[in-house]
Amino acid sequence: MPDDCLEPGDHHPPGRQAGMERAVFLVGDSHANALVPGMRKAVENKMSMAAAAGPGYRFRFACDRRFELLDLNVRKGDVVVVLQSARSSNEMNYASDGQIAFYRWALVPMLKARGAKLVLMQDWPAMKVSGILCRPPRGTSRCAYTEDDIANGAGIHDPGSGTIRSLTEVLVNFANEFPDTVYAFDQTADLLMQNGQGSNLIPGTRTNAYADFDHISHEGALYLAPYLCAAFDSWGFYAPVDSSPAPAPWRPAEIAALATVTNSREWCERVAVVFCVRVEDDWGLLEGEDDLLSEWADRDCNEKAGHVNTGPSYLFP
Repeated sequence: MPDDCLEPGDHHPPGRQAGMERAVFLVGDSHANALVPGMRKAVENKMSMAAAAGPGYRFRFACDRRFELLDLNVRKGDVVVVLQSARSSNEMNYASDGQIAFYRWALVPMLKARGAKLVLMQDWPAMKVSGILCRPPRGTSRCAYTEDDIANGAGIHDPGSGTIRSLTEVLVNFANEFPDTVYAFDQTADLLMQNGQGSNLIPGTRTNAYADFDHISHEGALYLAPYLCAAFDSWGFYAPVDSSPAPAPWRPAEIAALATVTNSREWCERVAVVFCVRVEDDWGLLEGEDDLLSEWADRDCNEKAGHVNTGPSYLFP
C-alpha cells in the first residue's frame, strides 16, 4: 500500500486543483452516501471529489439528472464510482440486467469517449440487527456473521436480490468485458471479516463499523479509505493525465432510444417525488448543478431520507 494512502490530507479551495487534474464522482444510493467520508479520505491530495447519492436509487438515463451531470462534468482521467445496496431487488439492484444494460449502452460509452474510468464497488454485508445495538462490542451472536451467512444471503431482505458474492461475480464479469475502462472493487466484504467471521466491529478493533444494520458508520467508511486508495493507485488513477488528445466527444445519436433501452420515463416520473438525493460538492467541482437541480427542494426530504441523509438534499426532477 502506498505510504501516502495513510497520510493526513489538506483542505482545498473549490475547483480542480493544480496537480490534481483528475476527479472522482461517487454515485449511488444511501450506501454510497455512507461511504462519502471514506472516499473523500481515499483521494485526498490526489483527486477532486463530488458525490450524488440518496435512498431508492436507480441509475438510469431517463430517471434523473445525475447522468446528465456526469455528461457535463466528466473529463479525461476522471473516475466514476457506483455503489448501491446489495439488498435491493429487481431493477433497484445495481447488478440487475437493466442496470448492466445501462452501463453497457450509456455509461461506459460516455466514459470511454472521455477517456474516463468506471469502478463498480462491492457492497458490505448486512447485519442481522443494527450495529449500534451491539454494545458492548460483540455482545451477542446476533451481531456476528460468517461467510456462510453471506453466501446464503443473510441480511438480504428482498427475495428477488442475489447475494453479495453472486452480485460481485456479475460486476467482475462485466468489468472484464471492458479492460482499462471498467474496474470492480471486490474487497469490501473480506475487509470487514477476520478469520471467516465478521461483526459490528472493524476487524482488530473495538470500533463500531456500522451505523445501523446495513449502513457503515463514519469510522467504517474511513477504515475502507486506505484500501480504496491502494486500489486506485494500482489501477493508475493517481498518475498524471497524459497529454494525448481525448477521444471524440460522446454524442448519443438518439436520446429517446437510450431512454427506451435503459428505463421507462413514466416510471421515473411516478417515483421521482419520493426520492431524495444528497449532493456532496464541497470543492465546487460540478458545473451546471444549479441549472440541473430542481429550483425547489422537497421539504420532507430529510424526514423521508432518515438519519442516513446528513448532507444538503435536493430533488432531481
